[in-house]
Amino acid sequence: MNCQNRDDLEFIIWRQAQEIERLKGENAWMRKNVAVVIEKDNELVSENRMLKEKIETFEKAKNANVPLANHADVFTKSSLWHQEQTENNCLLDVIFKRNPDKTVRVPITEAAIYVAKELS
Repeated sequence: MNCQNRDDLEFIIWRQAQEIERLKGENAWMRKNVAVVIEKDNELVSENRMLKEKIETFEKAKNANVPLANHADVFTKSSLWHQEQTENNCLLDVIFKRNPDKTVRVPITEAAIYVAKELS
């Protein structure tokens, strides 16, 4: 039978206690990192969901069989039309392939006068 003396056993216990403390610290670090990863994943999932909803509303608006005349006054009277440059204006410039530096936004009445002048 192999017997160990008290000093050897105390050293083994001390070494195991050190290993336990190291593993506890590593476990806390891993839990914190996993929490950060889960938080970032949730943010990405919610952003993805929001982008899908925006795409769906855009597709619905694009595929709607509604005359543009019904919406022109509403859009040009909105505050977005009169702002210099917004995200929506940038998106509209991309959709309609407009040059944002050369695009002039005018009210419907001025646009109607211009169109009438061009047609005559």
